[in-house]
Amino acid sequence: MSRIAKPTLLAPHSIGDAGQFLDLALAHPERVSSIDLIASAGLEPGINVRFADGIVSARRRTEIKPHPAKGFADSSLITR
Repeated sequence: MSRIAKPTLLAPHSIGDAGQFLDLALAHPERVSSIDLIASAGLEPGINVRFADGIVSARRRTEIKPHPAKGFADSSLITR
């Protein structure tokens, strides 16, 4: 972040990147002009908030693992 000299547009892809970029924007608001979310499924009205919070707050892959099942009616479809 120290190499960004002027306010910059951030363009995260998917909900995982969105959480990291939102944290970055909150920590350095003077360096972020806007955030454009790409393929941000999961942020629409009616989202299972526990699903979104679990994904966004995870700091390791192992912490993400239990949360995708909350977005599926049939969790047996999740293979990894």
